[in-house]
Amino acid sequence: MDGEKAMKLAVGIGLSSRAEADEIVALVTSCLAGLRGEVEVLVSSRRKAGNVALSSAAERLGAPLVLLDDATLARQDVPHPSRVAEARTGLDGVAEAAALHFGPLLVGKTKSAHATCAIAEIAP
Repeated sequence: MDGEKAMKLAVGIGLSSRAEADEIVALVTSCLAGLRGEVEVLVSSRRKAGNVALSSAAERLGAPLVLLDDATLARQDVPHPSRVAEARTGLDGVAEAAALHFGPLLVGKTKSAHATCAIAEIAP
């Protein structure tokens, strides 16, 4: 290629219980369009431990799933707070907060019917 290294990416995911793996993978794929990078981690809330759609999406994307606790997510200053997330979790958002834990946002909150995605470059 041109000698430029591919970025290491953290993909934050917020989702409702209605989200399915196909929807999550399609959303992430759409958000990755135009980025030159490798997905290093798929990140979400510890509240989603055991969510089959999320773990299946991580497996299909070839990235480990990292789940963060509410205190870690709450420390992030999300640029696009979500009233829905705040009402359900007490957090300003999950996808952006999860991604921001790893580095600066490249793609802000992007929504599908039942999921939300944000992408950050993992800080070196």
